[in-house]
Amino acid sequence: MEKAKISASQLFILMVLFELGSSLLVPIAMDVKQDAWLAILLGMVGSFVLFLVYNKLHSYYPDLLPTEYMQKIMGFILIVCSGLIKFINLQPVLEEGVLPVLKVAFTQTIYFPFAEAIVFTMILPYLKDQKKAKLTMLCATGLSGINLTITMLINISVLGVDLTARSQFPLLSTVQSIQVADFLERLDVFFMLALVIGGFIKISVLLYAAVIGTANLFKIKSPSRLSYPLGFVILCMASTIASNFQEHLHEGLKVEMFILHMPILEIIPPLLLLVAFLKNRKKQRE
Repeated sequence: MEKAKISASQLFILMVLFELGSSLLVPIAMDVKQDAWLAILLGMVGSFVLFLVYNKLHSYYPDLLPTEYMQKIMGFILIVCSGLIKFINLQPVLEEGVLPVLKVAFTQTIYFPFAEAIVFTMILPYLKDQKKAKLTMLCATGLSGINLTITMLINISVLGVDLTARSQFPLLSTVQSIQVADFLERLDVFFMLALVIGGFIKISVLLYAAVIGTANLFKIKSPSRLSYPLGFVILCMASTIASNFQEHLHEGLKVEMFILHMPILEIIPPLLLLVAFLKNRKKQRE
């Protein structure tokens, strides 16, 4: 581990910016049309359970990174994502019943963007006040979920279901629609700021976690040496994994969801928690 330390407020800000990052810009949960906002809320609530799992694991091993406590838990085994608003666009609520919304919430929005913040388990050991970890993570996720819900409500209210689903960046289309008193318009710059800042924060956190995790696994004393090699690998993969934005969305929201997100975010942590609980219970008895 590095000797760096961060405060609970810094962790909170990082998590909020990370979770809002790219998810604020793209059309998420549009499989359930005008009920997308509801799927986001349910996904947020569902992610609280996963965060409690992540936090409990961290409480067992407060000074260890996940790459370390995975090895401790599992042994030589290494377990390797303006007047424009028309509320009628949100109707009818639950047009096709509650089941499609629950399906999207627990197969999509719970993972993107909320459970992606499992990456912060790589940062929790650096938190100054470990007792604030759980509350900080839940509050950050709650604030992010509410912001995303409001954003999706506005997008659908302004653009309608069809245009929101077809738009690559519905928030940009919504912002471009704003025109107040013939002088307040062309607010695209705010979208670009959100795109650059959110994307930068998210990529930075993911890269940092990759660097310290790799350094820890391979016993490299100076993690900074891996910054450029891993950055180069990420650059190459970013330009080869998907040839266009639509393919990127398909792979990120459909393919990766089942290959990476479900095992890493939903299956492995509870299994680790179960083994850690049994091991710690055995130690207490002894």
